[in-house]
Amino acid sequence: SYFDREPSKMPQAMGYSVRTPLVRYTEWRDWKTGDVIAKELYDATADPAEMNNVAGAVRLANVQREVEAFLRKQFSQTGR
Repeated sequence: SYFDREPSKMPQAMGYSVRTPLVRYTEWRDWKTGDVIAKELYDATADPAEMNNVAGAVRLANVQREVEAFLRKQFSQTGR
């Protein structure tokens, strides 16, 4: 998905997500540079409604590193 959906404008940021049985992880990237500008991580077991962003939480650090690596691999294959 992307942020700033005005039809006449280019988006400001694009969100890329990975969902596993344990989490949903989203990186928001600057549309022009591709730099990560925000991260979201939701614990599917403790928070199935995805109300509490736990990106950076120590208890999910290993899981977050794994999904971040998965996204990096996807970007390296697509050149973005």
